[in-house]
Parts: sequence; structure tokens; C-alpha cells
Amino acid sequence: MESTMKNRITLCLLSAVLSVSLVMPSVVWASGEDTSDFQSLEGEFDLEESFEETQEETGQEETQEPEPTQEPEPTQEPTQEPDLEPEFSQPAEETEEPAQEGFTEKEPAATESPESSEALSTTQGEWKEEDGKFWYDNGGGQRTKSDFQKIGKYRYYFDEEGYLATGWQNIEGNLYYFKATGGYGLRGRMFTGVQNINSRTFCFNSSGVLQTGWQKIDGKSYYFQMSGNAGTLGRMLTGWLKYGGEIYYLKQTGEKGVKGKMFTGKQRISGHTYYFNSEGKLQTGWQKIGSNNYYFKASGTYGVRGRMFTGVQNINSRTFYFNSSGVMQIGWQKISGKYFYFQMSGNAGTLGRMITGWLKYGGEIYYLKKYGEKGVKGRRLTGWNQIDKQVYYFSSSGKLQTGWQKIGSRTFYFKATGTYGVRGKMFTGWVTIGGNKYYFKRTGDFGTKGMRFQGGYKTIDGKRYYFDSNGVYRENPDNDGYVTDPVTGVRYRVESQYYTDPQIGSGSDQVTEEEFMAALLYTEAGDQGLEGQIMVAMTIYNRMMNNSFPSTMRLVVYAKSQFEVVSNGRLTDLLEGIRDNEKSALDKINNYDSMEAAKKAAVIYENYKSGKTSKRIIPGVSSLKNKDFDYVYFMTHDAFNGLGLDPSKCGVFKYKDHTFFRKWAY
Repeated sequence: MESTMKNRITLCLLSAVLSVSLVMPSVVWASGEDTSDFQSLEGEFDLEESFEETQEETGQEETQEPEPTQEPEPTQEPTQEPDLEPEFSQPAEETEEPAQEGFTEKEPAATESPESSEALSTTQGEWKEEDGKFWYDNGGGQRTKSDFQKIGKYRYYFDEEGYLATGWQNIEGNLYYFKATGGYGLRGRMFTGVQNINSRTFCFNSSGVLQTGWQKIDGKSYYFQMSGNAGTLGRMLTGWLKYGGEIYYLKQTGEKGVKGKMFTGKQRISGHTYYFNSEGKLQTGWQKIGSNNYYFKASGTYGVRGRMFTGVQNINSRTFYFNSSGVMQIGWQKISGKYFYFQMSGNAGTLGRMITGWLKYGGEIYYLKKYGEKGVKGRRLTGWNQIDKQVYYFSSSGKLQTGWQKIGSRTFYFKATGTYGVRGKMFTGWVTIGGNKYYFKRTGDFGTKGMRFQGGYKTIDGKRYYFDSNGVYRENPDNDGYVTDPVTGVRYRVESQYYTDPQIGSGSDQVTEEEFMAALLYTEAGDQGLEGQIMVAMTIYNRMMNNSFPSTMRLVVYAKSQFEVVSNGRLTDLLEGIRDNEKSALDKINNYDSMEAAKKAAVIYENYKSGKTSKRIIPGVSSLKNKDFDYVYFMTHDAFNGLGLDPSKCGVFKYKDHTFFRKWAY
């Protein structure tokens, strides 16, 4: 009897030690005895249900990178809504990831200590085994039947015959799970907290009752299946979940406490970005996150609905642009090398929409193409364009051009006032501008049609009309061949080129005074070197200061029968080349000292005229050292000799091929 009592005491002590030290291998993580913070939410879960379409939209993406440009806010925007249907690349469908179905009876093997195969006793009773079944002797052969019993620190359940229950058990309408493997004291332990059973995760409250629906564990939300049989009912779900008409996502992978966690905020799933609110509900349509606007696809099946849009997208027949991070872009945007404009004000659905048609922005007018395929509609126009049967011209930055414009070597006029579509239209035919009458070509391609007629007689509808070099129509172009000097009032007869050659001025179809003088010097004395050309220029300036001659450079040069290069057209050709920025023309006046001579002569003239100097000194000519160059005539030696003039009376000075003289005397 004493030996038996000692054995019982020993077994009791071993049972107490093992109940503390043996860890169940099937536990993933547990919440301990207290799981009172678990909350079960009501609702239905339907993993297979597909979504109903709620709005029409395309979810295709474009791959180009935008280059935004910071611009001021527009002063006016057109009211017409865009109707763009660009072609985009179709994103890959994401395969729905349903929760696993079915239940396997296989239990993970329990880890047993050597003692687990021996009978264990507690201070109250003793574990016993009959025909492979465990029961607990509470003393004197008394056993618990159809009830729970706490032995040590663990709870067990014994059936109506008093045998230990294991595995899934339905007890008074609640499901419990009792460990199915192990030795005395280990087998049959009631599970609480979060447990892994046959590779599936379940949640039991502190009383061991299986929990279903939404549960909050350590501040994170999880969902446990609300229908099924033992082994599927209550299992933790992962992936996409539809519950109560809302869509959620439960993390499919990860360590304990991570897998199955409900997603909130922006999340990346299978290569796509989604947004879930603080309650985990998938958000669709327009969403403002922080200070940025996003759009998430509003229709489709699991994994398609809620995808974040990037690139150029068509939403409810309007076009929007989202950068690679999904942020909606506004204002000017460069896409594949072309510029588009997206509305900078409005509400969701209008803010950020692509604008087409006329746009006033920053005080300038632009036009954004109304029609066309992908990448064409909405594009900012540049250069020549025909819009609603009218021709317009836009700069390289897209600004509508108005008024006089020199494009290439030709001059055009675009209406300077009016509303959209009126302002900027190109004129053709007869037009009166500023009191002058002009004619603009009625036919031709872009760059030809609308060009201004200028410089001589032109035939229009079978009649000849005369236009001066500025394109002004002249009823009597020669004015009887005379022009009145603006200073002296003297009338001088002029060559017809006076009206048709490029004028001196700063306009796009004019030349500067230095360019005009350089052209004359090259054609008259281009082979006479720098000094010889300076002297020719000074004879022109000396005449302008002499009351016996015209007071303006053009009247001096174009006076009848004064310069052969005027009447034979050489001067005209060079002036037109300079006006049109032709390289060959500019090379002539720059490479033969003509421009340099024109500049130096202008300085000598201005200094003398203003009284800064008392003599007109020609630099580099030793025979004229310190002599005032006051000559007003020049010609070739042969021409001078052929006139029979008296050199001694004329005051002759010869330099290279030219004879310069002061008077015309025989």
C-alpha cells in the first residue's frame, strides 16, 4: 500500500511538470486564455459571386512617361467636353484566388516525450487507458461523462461513456477542437486562441468555442468562414472576400499574425495597386488620398475591380492622365513628345479631364485637336492648321499667331481681334489694313495660300496691279516718276525699284540701314577693298548733307539714272536675299568688307554731322592723310573720261578703279 501511494505521488508530480513543459506543435500563435477582444461581425460571405457592372469605362493603360510642366492657372477654358477613345494596352487579368475548399482528416503528428506513454496522475485522479481509449479516474473508478473537466491547467471533454474526446466535437451546438494525438495529459487538450489544424487556421475563444466571421486579434482584423462542416467552418480565409456587399482582401502569405490580415490603405496585389479604407473595404472610382486624386476601376471581377489607373485612361467618355504612381495630372502634360492640356479646376470627373478645342491660357490662345485616334485627339497644334475651314498658324509652342507674320520668306496677315475661331484666321484676297489696300493669295498649299503680293506688278483675275515692297497697292506706282523729299520738299524722279525693293526699317520684310548700305557697296564697289567701299559710302552720306541732293539714303540711291546696279536689278536681288536671311547673300556683304565699310562710314558720318569731328577722315589711305573727304560724285575712270569733264575744275581724287570728284565741270 505504501509503495502504491509513492507511485501515485510520483506520477502526479510528473503530470504537473509535463503539463507545463510540453508544447503543442500544431499551434501557430495563440492569444492565451483571454480572447475577450475578439468581435464577430454579422454578414454573408460569397467567394464565388461576380460583380455587377455599374459604369462603362476602359481600363487600358498607356506606357509613356509624362513630362509635366508647371504653368499658371488658365484664364478661360472651353466648355465642350472631350470625347476621346484612345487605344491603350490591355492589362493582364488577375486570376481570382479563392479560399481552399475541402477538409483532410490527417492530423500533424504530435511530439511526445518518453513519459507521455506512461500513466500520468494528478492530485485528484489518474489517467487510464482501455482498448486504446483514454479516460480519467477521479478516484474509486469515478469518471466524468458528457462534460468538461479541468485537469491541471487544461480543459478536456469526456463523452457519455466517460472516454476522452479528441478532434472536432459539436457540444450543445458549438464546435470545439481537442488535440487528437499525444500521450496522457497531452491528447484531448481543448484548443483556445488561434490554432493551426491540418494546415488550416482557426480561432477559438477562451471557452474553446470555434469563432466565425470577423475577428480582431492583436489589433488586426481577420475573417473566419461562416459556413461549412467541421474542418472548413471557421477556417481563416485569405485572398479576395465579398462580405455584406463590400470587397476585402486578406493577406495570402506571411508569418503568424500576418497571413490572413485584412488590408487597409494602398496595397500592391499581383502587380496591381488597390486602395482599402480604414475598415478594409475596397474603394473604387474617384478617391482623394492626401492631396492627390486617383481613380480605381469601378467594375469587374475579383482582382480587376479596384485596380488603380495609370497612364491615359477613358472614364465615362472623358479622358484623364495619371502618372506612374496613379496620381491624376492637371495642366500641360507632355506625353510621347506631344503636349495635352488637362482641366485645372472642377470636381471629381471634371477636374483633370482632357480639354479639346480652343483654350485661353496665360493670356495666349491655343487649339487642342478635337478629333482623332489615340495620341492625336487633344494634341496641341503647332504650325499651319485648318480648323473649321479657316487657316491658322501656331508657333512652335502652340500660341495662336495674329497680325502681320513673316513665315519663311513670305508675309501673311492673321486677324488680330475677335472671338475664338475668328481671331487668328488667315486673310486671303483683297484686304484693307491700316488704311492701305493689300492682296493675299487665294489659293495654294500651306505657306503659299495667303501670302502677301508685293514688289511690282501682279496679275489678279486677268488684270495687272502694282504693289510696293511693303505690299501696299499703288494705283499710280510711279506717281509720274517723282517722289517728294521729306526735308527739302524737292521732287525727284526715281527708279521704279524705289517702290518694290525691300524698304529700310525693322519689319520682318525690311532691311536695316547698314544692310542697305552694305548691299549697295558690294554691288557697286565690292572689289575696291575696305577703304574704297568706305569712300563710296561717304559720297552717299555727303550728298545727304548737301542741299543740292536728296536728304534720304533711298532717294539718293534710287534717283533716276544714278546707280546702274539699281536699274539692272543687282541691288534688288541682293536686298531680297538679305531680307530673307539667305546665307549666300549674307556671306557677300560680310566676307567682302561691305558690312564693315558700311559701319565705319556710318560712324564717320554721324561724328561729322554732330560736330564731334571737323573732318571726314578715311582711315588707311595715306594720300588722304588728314584731308576732309568731301566728294559727292564717283564713277569708273573710263566713265569719267568719257564725259569730257575737266579734272582740275572737278577736284578729282582717284583710288583704285574709281574717280571721286566734287563738282560737275567742263
